[in-house]
Amino acid sequence: LRALPLLVVGVVAATPFPARLWGKLKEKWAGISILEPVLMMLALILSIAAMVSGTYSPFLYFNF
Repeated sequence: LRALPLLVVGVVAATPFPARLWGKLKEKWAGISILEPVLMMLALILSIAAMVSGTYSPFLYFNF
């Protein structure tokens, strides 16, 4: 249940809709192509944060 929002975003991102929307935005605003690397880095950081958030346990050695 915790991964449901990520699953929904993944399903929407797998369709051609985001590519068409990005293409229309590029046609409308020429300066938006500067945001592309920034958005890619943001997606990378958010995905790493999502993976790491479920793995940290401060009492890992207490269990042994």
